[in-house]
Order: sequence, then C-alpha cells, then structure tokens
Amino acid sequence: MKKFTRILSLATTLSMALTIPLCAAFASGCGGKTAQPPQNEITVTETPSAPSSTLPLSPAEIVSEDTGQVKVSISGRSEVRSGGTVKLTATVTGADDKSVIWEVTEGKEVARIDESGRLTAQEVTEDSIVKVVATSNADKTAKAEKVVTVASRRALTQDMLDALDGLDEISFEGYVNIHLYTIGQFERYYQTHTTEVKTVMNGTNWYAGYENVTTGTYVGLYYKNHGGAACQVGVNFMNEEEYIPMTDESDAQVGWAEAGLYNTFKGLEVSDFTFNEQSWRYEYSGADETFKARTMASANPYEFVPENIALIIEEDEIMGIYSRSEPDYTIAQGYKAVQELTAVINYGKTVETPTISKYPHDAVHDKLNEAVENMRGLERYTLEQTKMEGSVFTSGYVTSCYVETVTPDMCHFSPYSLRYDAYGNEMRVPTGEVYGYKKIDENLYNTFSKYEGGYEANRAYEADFSNARPSFAFAAEIFTMYFDDPEDGTTTYYADGLMCPVASTFYYGVGNDVALYGLYAAEGKTDSGSFTPFVVVKDGYIIRSGFYYNLGYMYGVIENNYGNFGTAELPQGTDIEFETRQVPVSWEQLTVRVSPEGGTDTSDDVEVNALEFLKEFFGDENIGERMPFFGKPLGDTFGFAMTALRISGANVAKQAIAFYYDVPLEADYSINKSLDKVRSYLVSLGFTKNVHGEYVKGDIVVSPVDADLDLMIYVWKD
Repeated sequence: MKKFTRILSLATTLSMALTIPLCAAFASGCGGKTAQPPQNEITVTETPSAPSSTLPLSPAEIVSEDTGQVKVSISGRSEVRSGGTVKLTATVTGADDKSVIWEVTEGKEVARIDESGRLTAQEVTEDSIVKVVATSNADKTAKAEKVVTVASRRALTQDMLDALDGLDEISFEGYVNIHLYTIGQFERYYQTHTTEVKTVMNGTNWYAGYENVTTGTYVGLYYKNHGGAACQVGVNFMNEEEYIPMTDESDAQVGWAEAGLYNTFKGLEVSDFTFNEQSWRYEYSGADETFKARTMASANPYEFVPENIALIIEEDEIMGIYSRSEPDYTIAQGYKAVQELTAVINYGKTVETPTISKYPHDAVHDKLNEAVENMRGLERYTLEQTKMEGSVFTSGYVTSCYVETVTPDMCHFSPYSLRYDAYGNEMRVPTGEVYGYKKIDENLYNTFSKYEGGYEANRAYEADFSNARPSFAFAAEIFTMYFDDPEDGTTTYYADGLMCPVASTFYYGVGNDVALYGLYAAEGKTDSGSFTPFVVVKDGYIIRSGFYYNLGYMYGVIENNYGNFGTAELPQGTDIEFETRQVPVSWEQLTVRVSPEGGTDTSDDVEVNALEFLKEFFGDENIGERMPFFGKPLGDTFGFAMTALRISGANVAKQAIAFYYDVPLEADYSINKSLDKVRSYLVSLGFTKNVHGEYVKGDIVVSPVDADLDLMIYVWKD
C-alpha cells in the first residue's frame, strides 16, 4: 500500500541548526523595529493551523559521505526474550582502531553486556527497556546508543484486546530503527538510523508529526475521511482548504477503510494471535490479510511493509506494538534496508487529535489584502533584491544584489555588487550582466541573457507573461502577527511559522535555483527574538518584504524593496533583440550525449541528434512516431540526455537513455507535479504501468524517477 510520497528523509546526517545575526540593513527591512516585539497579535483558534498541503516533505540521502570523523553504529536485534541473549555488533568508521567499550546505561538490573557485545537478559515478569552504549576506544566522544526490549511472556487475554476495541481516539508514539546492509555476495551491516514516530487518530482524522531534517522544523501531516476517501488535508497560501486523495501503486484512490488511518484493533480475538517462541511475542496470525498493512499505516508515517505485527504486553494490558519490515531497496540506493518499529499505544483523556482549520480573518488583514491585489494588478514597478548569504564552508557573508524593472512586456534584471568608500558610503557597481524575460506574444515569452555579441534566448514558455512576475499568490490571513509604525505610516505583517515558504511568492527570478531561497524560508533568529517572512505595507502597496532561508549548507537573508509603482521604465538605452525561441516539439530538435561502448571518460562523449540516435537505439526508422516526447507535458525544460546503464525493477541491467529535465521544485519540496504530468501523459498515450512503476508500450519502457529532486526519465528497449 502506498500511503503517500515518503514524507521524511531517513538521513544519517541531520541538518545543521544554523542561525545567523542579521545585519542592520536587513533589520531596517522590518521598519527598523526588529528590536521590539510586534505590538498586536492576531487571534487564532486553538485548533492548530494547517500547513499547506504542499509543505516541507523533504527527500534526502540516507547514506552520507565519509568526512573522516569517527562514528559508531550498533546493529543487532532490538529485543531479547526473558532470560535470553542477543549479539550486538558495533561498527566504527573513521578510525583504524575498531574496538569499543560496551556499557548498559539503563536497565542494569535486568541485563548485562560483555566485552564482545553479547547482551544477556535476566528473567523478567514484564517487558523492560535496556539502553546499551558502545564507545569508541579511538575517540571517547564517538558513541552509539541502542534500545533493546527485554520481552516477558505474558498471557494474552480477551479483556486486553477488548480494552482497545471500543476506542476511536488513540495514538502511537515510539521510534523506527532503519538498518542498512550492503548488497552483494557478501552482505554486511553498514549502519543504523533511528527516527521518532508519533501518530494520533480519532476515527475520522489522522495526524503524524515529524521533523523535517532539511529545515529542522517540526511539521504536521493531516489526513481525513473525506467522502469515504482517505485524503491529505491542508491549507494553501491562499487560505483555501485542499483535499488530496491518497493513491495506491496503480494511482487509484484509496478508501478510508483500506487506508488504515484509524484504530485497527477492533473485532480481534485471542485466536488471531500466536506466541512466537523466537521473538517471544504474540504475533498476528489471523485471517485478515490486510490487518498488518492497515495497522502499520495507522502507527507509522513512513513507507513500511510489515513482516509481522506483535503485541507488547505489560501489567495485564497491551502497551504497544512491535513490527519488523520486509527488506526495502528504495530507502537508500545501493543498500538493503530493514526497519523495526516499536511504539507505545496511548489512549484516554490525554489523547487529542490535531485537526486542520483555515486561518481566521481579522480587520487588520483588510489593508494587506488591498495591497496584495494592487501588487498583482501592477504592470510597471521595480524590485530591488539584496541577498546576504553565508555558508558552512566559509566565514563571513557574501552580498549580491539586482534591480528588476517590470514593464508590460519585459522583466529586466541588472545585477550589481555592493562596495563601500573610505567614508563607509554604499556604492553600487554594475556587474555588466543583463538577463530576464521578454514577452513575444500573448501566449509566449522567452528568457534571455546578454553575451558578447548581443542577446540570446535560453528558454521558451507558452503561457501568459504575468507568470514571469512575482505572484504575490497568498491571502493576508496566513500572516498572523503585525506591527503598526505610526511614524512612517507602515504596517509590517509576519507570516505564520507553518507558512514560511510563502516567501517564494515575493519575487520571481530566472532559473529554478533562485526559487529555492523562498521555498526554504524558515524562522529567522536575532539577538532580540525571531521573525518569519514579512511584508511591509504603505499607501496601498507592499513596499518591502524579507525572510531568512536555510538550505543546510547555505543560509542567509533576503530583502526586497518595491517602488516606482505604475511608472517604472527600462534603463535608458535598453534595446534587447534576439531570435525568438519556441518550445521544442520533437526529438529532432534535441541531442543525446553518447558514450563509447565501455568508456568511462565523459570527455569521450559524442553529441548526436536525438531522433537519429533513437532510431539506432530501437532499430526502428519510425520511432519518432512511437516515442513519447516529454516536452509536451514538461515544456521547454529539457536539460540533457545521455546513454546510461539502468537497473530495471526486475533487477536486470539495461542499456538506456537518461533524459534530464530541469523542472522547478514545488512548495512541498518535491517535484511530484512534474512527475504526475509525465505519468498522466504516458497513460494518455496507451502506456501501462507495471508492478515496478515502469510504463510499458510495445518495446518501449519508460521510468520517470525523482533522483534527489532531479527529474530523470529513463528509456530502454524491452
């Protein structure tokens, strides 16, 4: 069952919690009042406000590069039966000395561990938790901890099952261990990552909370029984509720009953469980083949195909569940992953299921709504952006700036650098670059850039030219705090913390990378407090906006100043002419980089016409009529194509062509919309989806892939 796109990277390297002091220039972007808290706070309901249905669900690699730092990880079973033993193994990387010191730090009264990692449990009458630590002898600061449950043998009774039967509002809280193993003839343990899980449900609503490892923020995921279908619930930047149906592997909607986002412990009998002498647990063995999958879906927000569902019994009641997953080869490319879930079941008055609600309207929002409408209606204005960026690899900050002039048929960007004279006065020095968007006709515009001989087009867009300007596509209500400054007649509005990516609507640059700053907007820290993305309103317009962003390895602040409303003109002497670019419509207009057979040096690649190569690759002179042209759903986003070796879903190596498309990242930190466009396009052409998620028609196999937020489309001959 596919609950939804994997919502959280199971990463071994957590993102850095980076905060930076904001310079005085940026502080002035908040009306010069950042040292003071907002004077008024808009009242909101007690029900938690919703994140957008397209909020941070960030993918990342679980396997990180070896930095030379000494690291320790522990492998082995996460439970041991009463009076039994289990062998734990410590793996040390980054040091020649691979030895460790073993220690039981919690639960010493019920277990001991020897110098080889063999844990021996005492006889216990109830389940007990033992924490084990392995410390590197090479570096005493390098440690790993593992939680092991000592499982008692308790009698399962019908009363225990009945105690859960009548409940609607319950929660699961615990952790998942993800164990990675190398793939090959000699499989070996690689490392383990542990992540917390928490889900809450009331029969109609389901909620999961998790930490977005890219931004370091705590994010909620909401589902609801909407007309009998399991739907993700959200509120977007326009303060509109959205319901996105859950889909299965064949892209069909999943009903609420099948989804399992509710208490599945209903109608169970003792005879549905069998005591496993090896795991020392009562495991589900009943006739309902969907029970394990539904129960895991209710308890765990991650993709997890359960091998078993076992009960944790303590003090004559069912306290929780344990489950081990089937092997998974998709979590970390090149590794086998086995997951283990241990979660406590909570119920009673302490359990309350968070639900979604729209942001309420307050009279103070009227002024911002008016300003937003005025900004959207403008055809002439200037936007001056200043970006101050730091990096984990360097010290200090780098400042870059540009002035964008918006007219009815041009978005003209002029970058410049900031310098200061001997008296500390700011000097703006043009870099000589010029780029932007130019309207060609009512349904076509191009990006362009300057080069030595003049200008050239880079991309073509078949859309209204308004799409090239900042969208300001948000409702005032998602800004939940404000500050009035009577001295200069401005009002500064601060976005709700869950709506930080709204910063991406404040500006629109050339190239997909520029959008990342707004999409990765986060809560900014100052010596006097914190702030979220803000806009400053005066005389019916937004005159300033700003935000802090954190991409993990890069972080900074951006300030936008808007002016010359309705009067902006292009810089004097601007005369931008170039040959119009059209959106490519056939393979004949594109190329493929072909590597010599057996070659590994990319400098030996030969660039050839894509259509001619497809004819040769498929051995079909008419392949141009059968081969899907991905530019139809994706527009002018083709980056490159190259020959590649692709491991198919059937685990067979195939000679393939890899097509890269430079599609934009979306507000949910995904490229799902672009992937869905490709999939729908293939289905419309008569392609069918196989069990491996590949699309097949005749001898053409197409596999659209999210490769770490890069859209790769692999094509090979069946």
